[in-house]
Amino acid sequence: MTKTYISGAKLTIRRADGNVETVVNTQHARNGVIPANLFAKMAAATKQAGRGDILTQEPNVVEVSLAAQRAEIAGHLQDRAGAFPGSQAWRQAQALEADLAAFDCAHPEVIAKIQAERAARTADAVNRALRMED
Repeated sequence: MTKTYISGAKLTIRRADGNVETVVNTQHARNGVIPANLFAKMAAATKQAGRGDILTQEPNVVEVSLAAQRAEIAGHLQDRAGAFPGSQAWRQAQALEADLAAFDCAHPEVIAKIQAERAARTADAVNRALRMED
């Protein structure tokens, strides 16, 4: 399952030289849309400044990588480390442990990548340590 979130609005602009460009505006967009009155003012100001015509706007949908999704679950779990058994934080940690285990079962490629990166870091550290002894 691909996880996404909305970050600003994508504006399609035809520049004065005829090139079409897409830019992301995060300052004025609310839930991926710039309000109509503000969008009209932006379009007029862009045209008046000779910067082209704003043609359209659409929500800027950003995909969250599987590695980032796993890191989010692991981070929430780490926040609850050492929680008193039976407490709300402890129960949340139990649920997060189950979520992390389920995620890892569903995405072995993420675990394989994490293990490969860890092995590479360990090998690099060992090589550096051995060079220092020479």
